[in-house]
Amino acid sequence: MLGALTINLWTYIFEFLDQKDCFDVEIVCKRFCQILRENEKFWSRECLNKYISFDLELYSEIYQSDDYKTNLKSRLSWAAKKQWRTLLREGVQLEKQFFSLIKQISTKEESEDFMRDFFQTLKEPNLPLVSLKRETFVKNTQTAFQNKLSEVLYEDCIFQPKKLNFIESSKAVIDKLGESEAGLLHEMALDEKSSFMKARWYINQKNDKLLEEAISNEKQKNDMALESYNHNNSQGISNVSTEDSLIVNSNHSYLLSMYDCLRDTLIHFCHLVSEYLSCLDNFYDLLAEYTARWKVYVCSMLEIEKTFSTFADLFNKAYGAVFEGYPGFPKFSIWRLMTKIWISEVYEHQKVKSSLNAAFQQILLNHRDKNMKQIICNDQIFEFSDIQDPTIPKCLYINFHLDQEMNLQGHHHAYFDENFQAEKELLSDYMQAILDLSLNEVSIHFFDCTELPVSCFYEELEELFLSNTQNYYECHQPLFNKCPEYFCAFVKADCSLFAESFVERTKHKFVALQVNHGLQFMRNLIKDQIENFNLLDLSLGLENSSLNFISEENELEIFIDENIKYVLEEGYSKNKMEEESFYGQMKNSNGILKKVKLHVQKKHKLLRNDFAHLMKRLNEMNEMIENDKFIKYNNCEKNIPFELGDTDGFFYSLDKDLNVSLLEKLHDDYLLMTKDEMKIESESNTMLPEEENGQMMNMNLDQDFLEDIDLMNLDNLQLRRTLY
Repeated sequence: MLGALTINLWTYIFEFLDQKDCFDVEIVCKRFCQILRENEKFWSRECLNKYISFDLELYSEIYQSDDYKTNLKSRLSWAAKKQWRTLLREGVQLEKQFFSLIKQISTKEESEDFMRDFFQTLKEPNLPLVSLKRETFVKNTQTAFQNKLSEVLYEDCIFQPKKLNFIESSKAVIDKLGESEAGLLHEMALDEKSSFMKARWYINQKNDKLLEEAISNEKQKNDMALESYNHNNSQGISNVSTEDSLIVNSNHSYLLSMYDCLRDTLIHFCHLVSEYLSCLDNFYDLLAEYTARWKVYVCSMLEIEKTFSTFADLFNKAYGAVFEGYPGFPKFSIWRLMTKIWISEVYEHQKVKSSLNAAFQQILLNHRDKNMKQIICNDQIFEFSDIQDPTIPKCLYINFHLDQEMNLQGHHHAYFDENFQAEKELLSDYMQAILDLSLNEVSIHFFDCTELPVSCFYEELEELFLSNTQNYYECHQPLFNKCPEYFCAFVKADCSLFAESFVERTKHKFVALQVNHGLQFMRNLIKDQIENFNLLDLSLGLENSSLNFISEENELEIFIDENIKYVLEEGYSKNKMEEESFYGQMKNSNGILKKVKLHVQKKHKLLRNDFAHLMKRLNEMNEMIENDKFIKYNNCEKNIPFELGDTDGFFYSLDKDLNVSLLEKLHDDYLLMTKDEMKIESESNTMLPEEENGQMMNMNLDQDFLEDIDLMNLDNLQLRRTLY
């Protein structure tokens, strides 16, 4: 009877089952197993329905469009992969392990609620609550993750409202760990040191072997410390409840087991996101979905961190007790763990990073071309200049119209083609998403600084944008040789696209690039006009000129004179072997500078206006640099360093992986420093008591003075060293 039904019919019947039932059906017979495993679209649908939400209107405006969601889902249905079934089965196993672990400290009903809330938080979290910032916080952050970074150093003094977490019941489950603190800390001291160290510093699996070799050298010292720890805490452990004793007597420490379950679940989720992104072959879909998924992940991160706050506190206490003298800052945190997992499993996974940057580059070019086509073809360019003749040169109109049509071939998107502002916000959101991964809790305090310290992620994206901009200007610059009055308007129009999208660091570099191109264009224009006339023709032409020359030596006139001198001196230096050269005569003639300026103004009537714009942009750059001094001074007053240095940079940066050799070296330095301090203290105690009263008084004054100085930080101002 079963064999009479076709494969298509069985496939249709199985469509009405959920993933749990399908896993059960697979073990009925070999035929059912084969039919289900070959139905990749079914597993794709089930996996995405379980872990990926498409109701993200709160996080991304593009999801307010039903057409966007419909088209996205239809494209995903054709991107079925064999990995979906494997990912789904792995997720089920991880969920069972996590459930059994939570069940040890709560009831079955509470555990079921916890697991449901946890995965719902990953899939579709609530928006984070907005907290008021003090005046010491960074003010101009633009994302929820940047807000979090700006508050990390002040977490001890931030007022945390109670019972505002939407999964308060889940937090209560984890808070039960606090009732078993003594037993849990004792259990962690008995656990394997290599696993603990790896978990504490988020060290990758590839470093496990090296870690175990390094830690084994400290085994005897750790065992001695453990015996002392057990003796000092024996009274507290004897009072542990029955529930605590179950945890203590387990084969593995409960805190490490919870860490493993949490880490593996987050890695699995991020791996699933990366597979989801790899299914998107349209540049717009890829960039839009990455930014949307990152925003959702950040909101999940903030909720999960609140839920596991007690766990993180116990984890840090246990580390401090077991690894005395090892680096201790920054403390272990859920947000840092989740960020590092996202970087390794999503952003740097296979070809996601390169595909994202390629998509950004192409969409940026498309957006620029759309902008210039709209401005030039709709006569909006006059809004960016003082041009009197309202006639667009034919060469500009045809060129930008054809270029825009050519660049868009193969990169269309129904939603973004009709929503210019949405495309602009997409580019801005992506840059902010990459900036999130490139900052840390220290560098965020220099957010408005032109020298903002960032990691290689944002540096690469910024360089990609600047090189794209330079190529774009160089490609279109020859078009304006016949109509130079439009070049400055072209640059202004392009600048208007990104005026509010950049941090000060990128804005400063963008302005510098525009000014350099503008000055080079104006200098070439001056040079071309001068070379078309000899000195006599220039003098005769100026006698009959009706242009009025402004004689005042104001700042603008000085700026124009300097650029004309630059052109003359450059031409003279190339012809300095010819004593009677044209540039030599002009350079050494009295009053020739004013004549040259009048001649160029006659050919390019907006010369002064364009130079005025360039000078204004230069002044803006100088103001940014002056603001840098103010920011650095304020942070220095709060003991926040501008540069962390190589050592501390490894610990605070989100994109760098620690290695065991560095941890061991810092530990050895700590032991050496402690030995030196004990030696100094011993020598001070053996001083002769017959010293004069005056000498004793001077010594006491010196000691009182040194108590107020942090000797370890005199050479390099640090917020909080990794060892202390």
